[in-house]
Parts: sequence; structure tokens; C-alpha cells
Amino acid sequence: MKKSYYDILEISSDASSDQIKKAYRSLAFKYHPDKNPDDPKAEEKFKEISEAYECLSDKASRRNYDLFPNGQGSGFSSSQSASDIFQHFSEMFGRDFGFGGDPFSRSRYSSTVSKGESIVHHVEVSFKDVLLGSSHKISFSINKSCVGCDGKKYQNQSDLSRCRECKGAGNVFYDAGSMKVTTTCRACGGSGMVITSPCKSCSGSGSSITNKSLNVTIPSGVTDGNQLRIEGYGHHSNGSQVPGDLLINVTVKKDDRFERRGPHLYGNKRISFKQAALGATVEVELIDGKINLTILPGTQSHTMMSVGGRGLPIDVGDPERGNHYVSIIVDIPRKISSKDRMLIEQLNLS
Repeated sequence: MKKSYYDILEISSDASSDQIKKAYRSLAFKYHPDKNPDDPKAEEKFKEISEAYECLSDKASRRNYDLFPNGQGSGFSSSQSASDIFQHFSEMFGRDFGFGGDPFSRSRYSSTVSKGESIVHHVEVSFKDVLLGSSHKISFSINKSCVGCDGKKYQNQSDLSRCRECKGAGNVFYDAGSMKVTTTCRACGGSGMVITSPCKSCSGSGSSITNKSLNVTIPSGVTDGNQLRIEGYGHHSNGSQVPGDLLINVTVKKDDRFERRGPHLYGNKRISFKQAALGATVEVELIDGKINLTILPGTQSHTMMSVGGRGLPIDVGDPERGNHYVSIIVDIPRKISSKDRMLIEQLNLS
């Protein structure tokens, strides 16, 4: 028998909305997959908790669920993706709650404030940008509330008429056996009115598109996949109290010269057999310039040498840097002359 949503959230059937939210916060944090990487059942439990909260947190779907706990009463749609569920979690706890979200800023808006949709933009940076930080001019389009109708989709009260489906009540009734069930009217969305003459400025969409350019500063020390949030530069959706955010997804370009492992960089330096045997001073390229590196006599191929403090920042905006490691590759000639062969044989090397 399937557990009830109340049992899943470990609350009673007469729990208040605040008690429902408190129970969800506690359980969702406890069973979040990123907090339980070794527990394969954690994600299923997390989804189950989210499904229960999705239904019980909405008054209409909770009322239907109480009437039909084993059927159509659930307010949770089976078409919802896992990303929808995790987005719901992020909106309640904040994107930088420790699960790989925004590492740079915390939203000042609580989850109770209705925000517009976010805009996602991608910025690619080089290893040099990771070292020094960088500035990028980006362009994007924002949906804003229509000036002509202030987002209402109509301009005057005379542009509205009473909904025919619910006759202006906003609710419709239908029989369910011996009971009557009340639901929100789909035709008017519960307002009791429908738009008969849409706003001419926005054709009834309630929004207009504005093109915008912005200089964005990417701090030093970023890693591939970091996300920067800029508040107030997202869409101002209809019904939202504040505009959404601009989310900058950072991609770090590959560099054929170096390999990155955290704050450390790894590169190769090829030297001759003579340099390896007798020692030498060779020039090595680093991320921020060139240095002279001393090769000791008898250096073996694939010897790893370290240049301290010449890697990348150990964290975002941190002045401390990792190391640059140089792997020495000794080039052995594939073909040698008879004279060279005689000289090598005279060395009597073991």
C-alpha cells in the first residue's frame, strides 16, 4: 500500500502550512543526494518528499488529495523532471546552499518573493583569465512588463468581460459521486473575467523585449562549471514582484600547453640526451612567463620538477597559487651516425 503524503512528510493530516514547509525543509536537506553520495536510495526518497510537498503545499491540490488520497487528488505531475524537483529545492534553500550552485553571491530575496525567470549566458575564459580575472561584454534580451498595459495584457476594464464558463465566479463545480468538488476555472484562471480586447502594444502577451549589454567581471580562480549570479538582470515575468537573475555559466578553455588539476598546472619540457647526461639550463614556459630551469647531470626521463607558487589561484579571488609541475622528457635520437655510435660506446655506460 502506498504511503500517504502526510506519512512521507512525517506530519499529521491537520498540519498547518508552516508545519508542512518545516517538515519538507528538514527532510529534503537530510535526503538530498549530494548529502548522501553513497546511498542510492536517497534520490528516490528525496523525490518522494518533493512530490508530497508539491501536493500538500498548494491549498487546492491538498483539498483534492484529502478527498481522493489514492487517485486524482495529487497536485504533483508525473511529467515533472528531476531538474524541476531540484529547482524547487534550490528556490527554497538558496542556490549557494552547498550543493554546487552559485559560488559567488547569495540572493537577497526570500523564497516567498515572486521572481521573474532567470537568463542564462555562457562565458568562456582562458587559463590566463583564471589567473588574473577577466572582463567580458555580453549582450542579451530581457522580457519586461509591457508599458502600455503594465503587464495586465489589457488596457482598460472595458476590455474585460465576465467568464462564460464559471459565470464570473472563478470556480466551477462537478459531481464526484455523493460529493460536489470545487476547482478553479481553467478558462479564466480563477479571476472570473476574460480578456476580450488584448493590449495592442504587446498583442496581449503582457511583456515586451528589451536588448541589453553589460560588462561582466569574472574573478580569478574560477573553475569549469562555476556560475555567477547577477541579481535583477533577468526577465520581469507577468505577476513577478522582482526581476529574475542573470546567470553566467563559466567554461574554462583547454590549453594544449598545460593540464590543470585543481590549482596546479602540469607541462612537459623536452631535452636532449646530452643535456640530461651532463646537465644544463633550459627555458621553460609557465602560465605567466618563462623561467630558466636547472637540469642536474644524470636527470632521468619523466623526472617531475616543481616550480612553487606559479600555478593558478587555490580558490576564487585567492592570491595564493598552486604549483607548476614540469615533466622532463629526454629525447633519445632514433638514428645516430657511426661517429656518434663510437663515442657512445667509448663512454662505457652501464
